[in-house]
Amino acid sequence: MEEFQRVALIAVSDHELALNTGKSLGHMGYKVVLTTGGEAAAAELRDQGLDTHFRSLDPEDHEEVASLIKALKAKPGRIDVLIADASRDTDPSEHQTLCPAVLPLMQTQGYGRIALLADSQRECEWANEAARNNIKINVIYPVNEKVEIAVWLATLPDDGPTGGVFRCKDEREAMS
Repeated sequence: MEEFQRVALIAVSDHELALNTGKSLGHMGYKVVLTTGGEAAAAELRDQGLDTHFRSLDPEDHEEVASLIKALKAKPGRIDVLIADASRDTDPSEHQTLCPAVLPLMQTQGYGRIALLADSQRECEWANEAARNNIKINVIYPVNEKVEIAVWLATLPDDGPTGGVFRCKDEREAMS
């Protein structure tokens, strides 16, 4: 049995996705941190007895992102899962700041699961490099069955897929 509690950072603008993904992961024993758009969802999940927290965040503001990562690195000391909007691009050298900000902590831990909700079918070209540190990075596009796929990607086993684009439950079952 693990000596620590896994931590999931959910940074999506979709309230229902934040609520339902947080709920599923919370019931699996994860500490869930919801960001902007998830304040009401965090309160609802706390009312259900789940270990859920809210942090205001503009994912495009480098200072806010750095502050959040620093706070989570201090306590609880880890980020195991990131589920985030990646509407413009899945390339960390471009506008997306949250994903590359969590990668160093995940690399240090030797574990991480990242699920990006994208508007394009572009795969994460940097997923193979991250996989060397047991970090799985995948894209959900378009976002059909997004809660189910996000939870599955967040809880992938060490031999699970990385660098993939998943559109529906059928693709997930084909990969299992």
